[in-house]
Amino acid sequence: EIRLEGRLGTEWSEWFAGMRVRLEDGDDTILSGPLDQSGLHGVLRRARDLGLPLVSVARIEPDSDLFARLTAPNQSPDPAEALNQ
Repeated sequence: EIRLEGRLGTEWSEWFAGMRVRLEDGDDTILSGPLDQSGLHGVLRRARDLGLPLVSVARIEPDSDLFARLTAPNQSPDPAEALNQ
């Protein structure tokens, strides 16, 4: 999960390697989805190119329930709610 300062719409998903894009309350954008090391560097480079400050990067194990909820298509879970489940 990559948290960026700034607001991006879901239409940016393809530009960010097909990652899921969702907005947080306030001014943060969360990118989530599976990435290898090269893909991670590419996504971080694109965020830099847009001038979006990096807030955090967190690894979520692919076999976790949280990963499944955050990457499920057509759902927009509240990340705080997903962490508490």
